[in-house]
Amino acid sequence: MVTVAKDWLQAMNKSRFAKTSRFGINDAHRNEISREIEQMYLRAYLMDPTDYGVYNGYFLFLTIHELRGTPAAREHARKISQMTIGKARAEEIDPQPWVTAAMATLNLFFLDQEDSRTNQTAIPSAMLVQYQQQMRYCLQQYEILREKAIAEGRWDLISQVRKDDMEERAGFAGKTMEQFTVMLARQEASEGDVSPSEPRPEASATTARSQESEIGGE
Repeated sequence: MVTVAKDWLQAMNKSRFAKTSRFGINDAHRNEISREIEQMYLRAYLMDPTDYGVYNGYFLFLTIHELRGTPAAREHARKISQMTIGKARAEEIDPQPWVTAAMATLNLFFLDQEDSRTNQTAIPSAMLVQYQQQMRYCLQQYEILREKAIAEGRWDLISQVRKDDMEERAGFAGKTMEQFTVMLARQEASEGDVSPSEPRPEASATTARSQESEIGGE
């Protein structure tokens, strides 16, 4: 009896998303599906904002135009990126969150780059320097915690798949970070010399806690 009831409930839930009309999906149905997907991403994200797969999936969902991509959703994508960076900056043991923070910094840059193209303006050199320094700092912290984990024997306890993922993303972030130097060189002629400042986090741990409350309440 329990099995029958379970099968019936599963069938009912499946029918909510089954296509029964010969017409295309209307906007109301599309918005409902999109809302439920976003809620699933949000729940997973709040469990661990520094998990790269969850964070990046949520970020992409918020920024792709077919489902979200609205100004409000893009602003929300900025908030979760800043919150992820803030959470990662409090990490003193696990190296993985620092790779996620480097990629979140890159995502923030991509948002600014898209905005600059839309507005037909150049990203200020000072902003490029800030992004480059923040990515460098995140990757340096990743290397420090990675070496510490190796020395303490904790690195061997991590699955090879997870280690490969971290190394691949760290390598990608490092190569991408080098491109900021190229972009800066293109702008120095028009803006003058840029004096690098100390790395400034996009979000402090305190700001991250505030944003977590705000994000979770939306």
